[in-house]
Amino acid sequence: MISLVALENLVKENEERVNIQKRQLSEHESGETRMSRVALASTESNLEKATEDLTKYNAMLAELLEQDRAEIEEKERLEAAIQRKKYFENQHIRIQDNTELPSDQKIEAMHIIDELPSEVFFEDDDLFKVAATSIELNIRNHNDLAEQLTTIDKEFKAMIKVVKDKEVSDLGMLNFQIPIIVLHFSVLLANIKEVLEEKRDARIQRAQKQVTAEHALEESKKAAEKARVALEKSQNKKKDENPDSSEENGEETQEDEGESAEEKAEREASEKKLEEILKAIEIKEKQQTLFRGFPKYEDWWVHEMWGSHQAYFALYKWKAIINDLCQTNKQKKAWSGIFDSWIFVKKMLDVKSELAFEYNFAFDTLIKKYAELEEELSDANLASMEMIIKEITKKENFGSFKPNHRLVTPYLEFKRIQLEEKKEDKKEDK
Repeated sequence: MISLVALENLVKENEERVNIQKRQLSEHESGETRMSRVALASTESNLEKATEDLTKYNAMLAELLEQDRAEIEEKERLEAAIQRKKYFENQHIRIQDNTELPSDQKIEAMHIIDELPSEVFFEDDDLFKVAATSIELNIRNHNDLAEQLTTIDKEFKAMIKVVKDKEVSDLGMLNFQIPIIVLHFSVLLANIKEVLEEKRDARIQRAQKQVTAEHALEESKKAAEKARVALEKSQNKKKDENPDSSEENGEETQEDEGESAEEKAEREASEKKLEEILKAIEIKEKQQTLFRGFPKYEDWWVHEMWGSHQAYFALYKWKAIINDLCQTNKQKKAWSGIFDSWIFVKKMLDVKSELAFEYNFAFDTLIKKYAELEEELSDANLASMEMIIKEITKKENFGSFKPNHRLVTPYLEFKRIQLEEKKEDKKEDK
């Protein structure tokens, strides 16, 4: 509305005039700057006129605001939309100019922007987190993951078709966030299994090499013993035939008669036994369950989060158990990000209660299918875990802090500096 914008500018201009003239009068009274009588009278007159105008324009603006609230709200909405449009239009430029992000993460972030649907936008911080997780989990190098994400997305949208209540319309952003979390969880599971398999294969190879080396050593000892016995027989035979020959020549020779049939059969039997042992080692290792699955979580941990320390402590322990299942530092780092996203979505859905049950159930169903993460459903197990948590919390020292505890965090230091600088700026303006 043209009149609204004009009045807002008039109010702003007169406020500035009033402030300037008040400051001039204040400086005159304090003796800081002296004005002539004519200038003083003119300033006082201008102040009175500007004050009257400011009061009048404020009254007109208040009346206009009261009468045209709907139009004002529309104006504010349009202004916010324009600002948001500019924000995302310049997102590529902000990413390129960012000096704190590594180049691979900036490239990944721009790839993600290009892949997003035209009506979907991620804030910078969220975009960088998704990009970092994508790099950590090596998602872009696996074409099959893109197909898997598409499949997960289709399944999720099919599950939430029944959700039509307007009260959950603000959960629309989860339509894109949930499939990504499921995919990341799935990749983490696959990566843990892959590393465990590599470690198992390495154990098998070490065990087989050790057995092979022991077998070779045993065979070498047997061969040496046979050679010694054969030499003794040869020496004894020659002594019997020519007692003085050994003393005169001082050398003994042994003819290579080759491998006898009996020795060949014994060697083949030994080799067959070695193969059986090596095979048994491999079978024994592969029969063991490499990954026994993620521990089950309980819904009351999320529902009572921030309401009871037992719920929060149970989540903390559950997170720590899965962290211990991670085999590498990259997996641990990825799990930390996945947990943050998972608990954020779960708590957001929990707040909506019955309205978001369909969303929550769809999320749980996909997590179970693709990441093998299940919720505990048994009443007996729920009660048992509750008792375990109670016993654990009794033993915990909640009066202690973590080893690197700091009362003054880096952000608090930053905030203090910023507030202090603002105070200094205000003093300079006065």
